[in-house]
Amino acid sequence: MDDKIAQPYLDRDSFDHDSDPIDERVSPAIGDVETIDFGTKDQPKELKIRSPLSTDERDILIHLLRPVKQKLRQLHPRWSLHMKEEIQKQLSVGFISVVEYPEWLANVVPVPKNDSKVRVCVDFRDLNKISPKDDFPLPHIDLLVDSTVGHSMLSFMDGFSRVMPFGLKNAGATYQRVATTLFHDMMHRNVEVYVDDMIVKS
Repeated sequence: MDDKIAQPYLDRDSFDHDSDPIDERVSPAIGDVETIDFGTKDQPKELKIRSPLSTDERDILIHLLRPVKQKLRQLHPRWSLHMKEEIQKQLSVGFISVVEYPEWLANVVPVPKNDSKVRVCVDFRDLNKISPKDDFPLPHIDLLVDSTVGHSMLSFMDGFSRVMPFGLKNAGATYQRVATTLFHDMMHRNVEVYVDDMIVKS
């Protein structure tokens, strides 16, 4: 075979792929990376970001990211026994579990019921401050009420979650998303859901 004819084929076969031009759109960004430590002296926790921060912005970010352990609040003696019984009951049925080394620590808040019992709530204000808002929409109650017209029987149900605690600012939106996902093919037909309240129409 003539060398002049074979040469172009050899050049294509031995093409160096490393010499391909680099697409600047997908090349890694080059620049200084700022490291923010929002942990403690004993337990550092570092976060690397690309945007330079001012001193005020750094302080705000550290304040938001750093876990908060609230100091133990003293309960009135008349609530202590009620709280202990309620917490023990929730432990025994698996609604809550023991955490040995929590990063976040929030106080319980007793809320009296009409039947002289107590509802155990938690002060999640510190956690709610740093949680991004979930904008999943809730249904319009007036439309749900209108949808019950013409049905001879209505069955009401009250759901609950063993994972989602009461008091988190996104609890309603999260529960509504789960309910909508589970019952989407039945909603607006024979089932309506508003957070943990459900109604079956027949």
